[in-house]
This record gives sequence, C-alpha cells and structure tokens, in this order.
Amino acid sequence: MPAVAAPPSITAGCHQPKTPEAFEAAFTEATVQRHSLPQLTCAAALSYAVASRKPADVDMQMLALDAHINLLEQIQMQLDTQTYQGGDAFVDLKARWALGIQQGKVLSGRLAKSAQAVPSIAGLRIAFDLVSVSSSLVQPDVAYRQAAGAFKPLAALLEKNPKLLDGVGEMMLGRLYYQLPETAGGDMDQAAVHLGRALAVNRKSIVFQRWYAESLVALGRKAEALEVLAKMLPLQPEAIERQSFADELRAGTGLAQRAGDDAMSERLAEKRAVLLKEFPELKTRQPPAISGHGGVDPLTGKSND
Repeated sequence: MPAVAAPPSITAGCHQPKTPEAFEAAFTEATVQRHSLPQLTCAAALSYAVASRKPADVDMQMLALDAHINLLEQIQMQLDTQTYQGGDAFVDLKARWALGIQQGKVLSGRLAKSAQAVPSIAGLRIAFDLVSVSSSLVQPDVAYRQAAGAFKPLAALLEKNPKLLDGVGEMMLGRLYYQLPETAGGDMDQAAVHLGRALAVNRKSIVFQRWYAESLVALGRKAEALEVLAKMLPLQPEAIERQSFADELRAGTGLAQRAGDDAMSERLAEKRAVLLKEFPELKTRQPPAISGHGGVDPLTGKSND
C-alpha cells in the first residue's frame, strides 16, 4: 500500500528523531500525554513513519496501529463532549481523524496475514475497525453495519484466547452487545456477561469497572453496580492512564447517582477533583456524554438521550 503523508499543519510541531533511541523517547513522551491531541497525533505520525520504513516488522506495525487507536479514541471523546459549530477547531479535529483513519488502514492491512495466526493481532485489527466508526463523523448506517459484523470474529477469537488483549476482547464484545440495538444483535444481558468477564481478567482496569457497572445499572442490578463502583475508589492511575481515569470517574459519579447512592457519587467526584487539581493539564470534559447517561453513542454517533 502507498504511504500516507501526514498533513503538515497538524504534525509541524512533532519531533523528527534520527535514531531508534530518540524515537523511543519521543514516542513515549507523546503517547503518555493522552490529554493532548497534538501529542497523540505526533505519536501516531512518528510510529507510522518508522513502521513504513520497516513494513515487515510486525511489532512495529502493532505499536503504530495502537497509537492510531488511541488518537481516534481521544478525537471521538472530543467530538462527544464538546459542541462544535464549525470553524477552525472542527476542521482540525476532522484533519486528525482523517489522518488516523488513513494511516490506520494501511497499518491494519500490513497486519492482515499475521492476524490469521495470532489472535492478539486479529483483536487489535478489530479494535481499530470499531473505533474507526465510533465518531459522529461516520454515518450511523455504516457504523451499525461494521459494528454488527464484529460479533462473530470477536467471539471466535475469544474461544481461542479468553483473555484476549488482557480483557479488551471481552470488553469490546460486551460493548457491542450494550450499544447496538436488538435488531442489530444488541443484548443487555449478554453485555453484562462479557463486561463482567473483562473485569475478571483485569480487575484493576477502571474502564472495565465503569462499563460493567454501566451494564448492571441498565439491567436494574443497582446494588451490584455500586459494589463495582466502590472498587474505583482505591485505584491510582499510572501517568498514561490519568486522562481516561478522570473520564471514568466522571462517568462513575453519574452511574452512582442513577444507582441511588449520592454519597458514593460524591466520593467519586471528590477523587476526580483531586486528580484534576494535581494535574491541571487534564481535560475536564463536558458532562453530557460521560456522566453515565445521555450523550452520543460511541459506536453509532447517534444520541443516547
């Protein structure tokens, strides 16, 4: 596949490392800044450039594809939690989204052969496919079709490796069951089963905790949901997790309210406030999409209200 050049307007400030050691340092510095779309764009562009010079290096293709998934997830979050009426900010987001999609497809294509033998690579490609339709920039019918098509391949991969991608495989399948309508394969009971399995694989993941609690609240199993939310309180994030940690705590406050425990909601809000005060560079987000209700469906781009 031909190389895809990054638009200079969104990559002009990125480092241009000359050695493997310099690349590793620049990539790590950029990747850890999950609050910064420019830095995540740099991580994607830098890793793509190196991966393009080493197309046979499977590990490098995986590293770069993961960087593009991170970029697209954060763009999705920006679109879902802000109101854009056009202008430079929206143009910038669309440019970054286009970059992530174009380069990510090239990387995924390079991994197609390896994915036939390695479940983790196949799972990473599915993760990219799902995040690539998770934005409101994608037409809902396209998002539904691609998301629904992931059920069978994901289930097959999980049969081979129940701990696929350290629980991310089960989380993706659970979210599909949670977010898609019944006519497209959605099933809330199955969502809770798979999200619970994801948490069983990695009990320290605040993302898994949030989504499992989300499914339990939706099923009316509020006491169980509160038990899961309580396990968020003692957790402490690594540097690379701080932004998603703050976002999931925000979601947890809304879920605790929906479960009828205002005291739990306040404790989660206080924990988040401490984190935001200690790291003021983190995005606070607008509440509609991540307060445990409302907002935009990450898979379809349609309103959840």
